[in-house]
Amino acid sequence: FPVTILTQAFALLIPPADFSIHLHRLTERSPNLTRLDAKFNKYLSTLPPLPASLETMNIHMTPISALPELPDSLESMDISYTYIHTLPTLPSKLRSLIAHNCYLKALPALPNSLLKCNIHSTFIKKLPLTLPPYLQMLNCMNLQLDIDTLPELPLSCTDLILKGVPTKTLSVKQINVLITEEQNKRAKQRHIYRCKRIKEKLIEKTWHPSRLLNWCIDVDEQKEWDSFA
Repeated sequence: FPVTILTQAFALLIPPADFSIHLHRLTERSPNLTRLDAKFNKYLSTLPPLPASLETMNIHMTPISALPELPDSLESMDISYTYIHTLPTLPSKLRSLIAHNCYLKALPALPNSLLKCNIHSTFIKKLPLTLPPYLQMLNCMNLQLDIDTLPELPLSCTDLILKGVPTKTLSVKQINVLITEEQNKRAKQRHIYRCKRIKEKLIEKTWHPSRLLNWCIDVDEQKEWDSFA
C-alpha cells in the first residue's frame, strides 16, 4: 500500500478492521489513538513508539517479536500467538494481560491494577514473588512451573488454572488434598478479613461519644452525672 494511504488509515481513531489486517507498518500520525487492533495481521512485524493516550492494544497472531515502551495509559493488551520473548515494564494501569501461546520466558513485575493474567503455553518457568492484590484470574496451563514455589494467591483470585503443570510424584488424591487445603486457607483468610472489618465498625459505633452514658457507666454514676445536669 502507498505510504500516504497507510498514513491516513492510521490517523483514524480506529482503523477499519478489514483494512488493518493488510497494513505493513504503522505511522506515528495519531497522538490521540486509544485503541490499536491489528490482530491477524501477517505483515505487521514492528510497532512504532506508542501514543501516550493508548488504552487497548491487540496484536494477536502477528509476527511481531518485540514491543516498544508501553504508555502508562494502557489498560488491556493481547500479545498471544506472537514471537515476543520479553516484556518491557508494564504500565501501572494495566488490568488485562493476555500473553498465551507466545515465546515469553519471564514476567516482569506485575502492576497492582492487574485483574486478569493469561500466560498459558509459554516458556515461563517462574512467577513473580508477589502477585497483584486484586488479581481475579491466573491461567498457568501447560507451564513448566514448580508447584511448590507458587507465590501466595491474593484473596481476590477466584480462577486459578494449573492444568498441565508438572506435579512431580503427587497423586491425584494428593493434588485434591492440596487444592482443598488451599481453598480452606483462603476461605479462612476471607472470613478473618471480613470479621476484622465488621469488628472495626462495631468498635467505632460502640465507643461513639453518644453511647458513653448508656454503655460505659453504672447506675450510680449515671445518677451522679444527672445531678450535675
